[in-house]
Amino acid sequence: MILPRGITGFGVPKGHSHADPRSFHADCRQAVAPLNGRVEDRKQVFDVGSASFLARVLVMPGEDVAALLNKVHPWIGFCRPLEPGLWPPPEFLDPHRVAASFVALGRYRVLSRQELDRPVDEAICAELRRVELDQLKYWSKLAGRRLRIGEVVFNIWD
Repeated sequence: MILPRGITGFGVPKGHSHADPRSFHADCRQAVAPLNGRVEDRKQVFDVGSASFLARVLVMPGEDVAALLNKVHPWIGFCRPLEPGLWPPPEFLDPHRVAASFVALGRYRVLSRQELDRPVDEAICAELRRVELDQLKYWSKLAGRRLRIGEVVFNIWD
C-alpha cells in the first residue's frame, strides 16, 4: 500500500474533489439497508472542519460501527463509534458484512483492520508531499510512537 498525495488533508492537489456528506450518508444508508440497519449522525469527538474524514454511525442489530470516509480520497475504514470526550486512538474494526456492502457500491476502497493498524513506514509514504511528511513527524513525536495507517488517513490534525 502506498498512501496517495493529499490523504492526510494537507497539501491537497488543486482541483481534487472533496467528499460530499450527503452522498456519503446516502451510501451508508444503502450499505446498511440489507442488514436491517440505520445511519445516525451522532455528535462527534472532534471538530468536523479540522478532521480529514467524514463519519457516520451505522446501527445494525448487535453492533454499532463508525464508518469513516477520507475527505480527499474515497477510502473507507471502520472503527468503534467515536463518542464525545477525549480523542483516543481509534479502535479499527473489520465489519465484514457492511464492508462488503460498500465494496459492492464500487466507489470506495475499503480498508481492512489489518491495513488500518499497520504502522506507517517510509515506503508507504513515498508519494506524500513534504507538508504531509512534516505533519506525520510532528504527530508521531506527540504520540510517542509510529502512527498507524488508519491514524494518518483518518486524522484530526490542525
